[in-house]
Amino acid sequence: MKYIPLRSHLSLSSREYWDKYGTIFFAGNRSFYFRGTTGNFARAISYYIDRILKIRPSFDAILRAETIEEQKEIYDRDLAPVFWKDYISSLMNSDIALWMLGVPIQQRRQMERYLEGDVVEFVQQCCEKVATQIPLKDNYFWRLIINGEYSLTCCPKYLEEENFNALKSGLVDRISIHTNSVTGFLKNCQERISRFVLLDHMDWLHDRYEELQQEWQAILNQSQNKTRILFRSGAFKVEYVDPIEVIYQGASRRVGELLTYQTELARELHSKDRVQTYGSFYIADLEV
Repeated sequence: MKYIPLRSHLSLSSREYWDKYGTIFFAGNRSFYFRGTTGNFARAISYYIDRILKIRPSFDAILRAETIEEQKEIYDRDLAPVFWKDYISSLMNSDIALWMLGVPIQQRRQMERYLEGDVVEFVQQCCEKVATQIPLKDNYFWRLIINGEYSLTCCPKYLEEENFNALKSGLVDRISIHTNSVTGFLKNCQERISRFVLLDHMDWLHDRYEELQQEWQAILNQSQNKTRILFRSGAFKVEYVDPIEVIYQGASRRVGELLTYQTELARELHSKDRVQTYGSFYIADLEV
């Protein structure tokens, strides 16, 4: 197998970072995925499972379960009665725990606008839904959090042997990486774009109207005809996108007037989401 050194392909800032911290990420026997902020949180949960509750066999069993019914039985019998101790609930409700999980205070505030209870109740409901309604046998998202590793039969598509070999054979060269904001990238992009996957980053900007306005204007300026945009939110509703004013064909328009939401399709797909930590998901068509 031919190994290609990555260092020479990194940007100067990335090279300096990995020169300084790289040995930390790979030192000892700890999983690479138990490094970094979110990784350290997952490692702490793993410690809680192994050393405090001592219920690792039950987690192994639920990850091996062949049916939803078997998962639910294991969750109701072995996990739900013992996992959610008061101190764990208090920890999960703290700003620092949510920050470690990639939920900054701006996103928490957006979530809380639509929650009937507190954040930890939402987290518990998400975990229960994953354990009792979503197949776990091929759920590599939660396997990684629980075990700190993938398996040969439960991993992202790009790590499956056939697909990984295809990437190494040249497909990976079709990927370009840009360290930038969405707006900054689009302002310097030379091509029209027909597909945008915005994830949940707009939650972080929900109270920064000018930044969102600039981003949506850049999206509109760089879009092809019949563009599709996907985004999600930690909250059950996104109210901050549609009122944004942009310039379209020389006139001021609101973003909501230019979008056609595929509500039923988004609802159907959101119910199948294997992570289940987001409150809502949107598919919007933009015709320019």
